Amino acid sequence: MNDLFTAIGNFGFPVVVAGYLLFRFENKIESFGQKIDRFSEVLEGKPSENKKGLINTLQENSQTTKDLTTAVNKLTKTQ
Repeated sequence: MNDLFTAIGNFGFPVVVAGYLLFRFENKIESFGQKIDRFSEVLEGKPSENKKGLINTLQENSQTTKDLTTAVNKLTKTQ
């Protein structure tokens, strides 16, 4: 009987603490996962199809920058 109480004392407390922390952080972890999902939808432009996603906007800006660089290079070469 003494060994049982010793085992519970040695292993029971850490198991209870781990269970409590898991239960307490479960909602926070789930909420964090939902926020990550929403963020990826914003990046892709899915929340509302009227708005461009961040990825599309960055790609368009990159293409515009390339076009501008090409135009500036042509202007500087002709002068």
